[in-house]
Order: sequence, then C-alpha cells, then structure tokens
Amino acid sequence: DADPTLTKRENKALRARAAEPLTRRLVHVRLDDPEPLLYGGESLLCEGAVVGRVTSGAYGHTLGAAVGLAFVEAPSGGGELRAIVASRGVTVDIAGTLVPATLSERPFYDPDGGRLRGTSPPSPPETLADGG
Repeated sequence: DADPTLTKRENKALRARAAEPLTRRLVHVRLDDPEPLLYGGESLLCEGAVVGRVTSGAYGHTLGAAVGLAFVEAPSGGGELRAIVASRGVTVDIAGTLVPATLSERPFYDPDGGRLRGTSPPSPPETLADGG
C-alpha cells in the first residue's frame, strides 16, 4: 500500500514507523474542579510523574469545567498510554497547584457527533426547579 506521491525512501520510513508502538497520544482533558482554567502549556501528571503537556484549553460552559487537549507520552508504548488515560490519579499543574483531572480518548461532549448531525434527542431545558 505504497503512497504514489511519496518516494520509495519515504514509504519505507512510514512502514517502519507504523510498525512501532505508539509513544504519544492526543487526549481530551477535563478538570474535576470547575474554578481553574486551562490555557495551554500546563504539565499533566500521573501519580506525581510528568506524562504530558496541555496544548490548548478553554472553559467548557456545557460541561461546567475547563477542558483542553493534551499530548500524553509514555516511553514504553501503547499499553502504558492506555493505562495513563484510564488512571484516576491524573492531575494538571496550574501555576503550582495540582488540580485533579479526567482524561478521555473521546470528546467529553457529544462524542458520537449526534447533536451535530441531528440524530440525538435534544436535551431537556433546565428549569429553576432543577437547579438550572
């Protein structure tokens, strides 16, 4: 399955790279505390060790917390990456304060894109009786 737009050397390099285990993955980050904000550049820690860096972030009004994207790096490859993503001991270092966070390989809001395509039912409106 060589790409005809690439040279023989480039195709060979791509095949070699595809055979190697993943050492880096882009993941979604949501802070468990609604107060702090993510801007990008914050360190991502798992059980006290730096495992990645937030690349971008903003406040997710629908989710009620700061959300962002981060690259997670694992020296041993794919299995360790999945363990980090599934870990409950993930924190983000925001200006020296460690804030608990949740990681996901899929977006936190509408991961299947149903709202975008109009295939998911609309959320019921919040009322004052519901606390909204």
